[in-house]
Amino acid sequence: MPVCKHCGSENVVRRGYSKSGKIKTQCKECDLYSLGEDDTEPSPRQNFYPYILSFDIETLPILAYTWGPWEQNINPVQVVKDWCILSYSAKWLGNSKIMSDVLLPKEAINRDDNRLMKNLWRLIDKADIIIGHNSKRFDIKKINTRFWKHRLPKPSSYKHIDTLTSAREVFGLTYNKLDCIAEFIGIQKKLETDFQLWTSCDVGNEQALQTMREYNERDSEIEEVIYLNMREWIPNHPNLSIYSMIEDVCPICLGTSYKEIGVYIATKKQYPEYRCDCGAVWHSNKSIK
Repeated sequence: MPVCKHCGSENVVRRGYSKSGKIKTQCKECDLYSLGEDDTEPSPRQNFYPYILSFDIETLPILAYTWGPWEQNINPVQVVKDWCILSYSAKWLGNSKIMSDVLLPKEAINRDDNRLMKNLWRLIDKADIIIGHNSKRFDIKKINTRFWKHRLPKPSSYKHIDTLTSAREVFGLTYNKLDCIAEFIGIQKKLETDFQLWTSCDVGNEQALQTMREYNERDSEIEEVIYLNMREWIPNHPNLSIYSMIEDVCPICLGTSYKEIGVYIATKKQYPEYRCDCGAVWHSNKSIK
């Protein structure tokens, strides 16, 4: 049971996440805020708080016979090994624990990601909101393909935030790659790798597989930080207050430190507009009479 760090009361409630991803709590006795410790499990369901999962995957490439490097049409009979998911890394927003997995040497040689996909399925199925980079175009389609391959059921419904799609829609960055955005906002970059790492993983090299896991974990860490820095700009960001079932909070971070900044003018009505300390701007659903 969390307690207030200021007065020791147990009458505290969660109020979203800080920019660093720490869980914010507010004491109902002294009305002060605290940054809670990182959890190792997602927020308990009885709090009606959304499970927000940042994730990333790596895949083994298709191995095929070809007669040239350019403009080749590869027929099914030319494919020696089809692609599969090599590793994944995921992180519940606000928790310090990184959950990751990589193929075992024998699994990598046989392109057998059945065990891996069962573990990843449990995370996706539990999530209310998932966050990835280029995940709408790549990661989720790859994941769904392997779920289907291994006869895993469709995961429960979730909202999907793709930071690549949001960056392209809102900003005019020179490059939108994950590493370039990380450098742009001044955070740690991806681990340096080359194609040799993937070929070493393909033959079951244990050291290479462990390095791939670490590479994947760094990506999910970067993804979470980019999301927290970008979230107030993300178009159509899910309204978190619907999940938490509480009113008068910021719909983006569930914080209560916000102020009225003006009026939002709709087609026929006016609504109060607010700005939160997290940077988000939103308007009330109650019109001004």
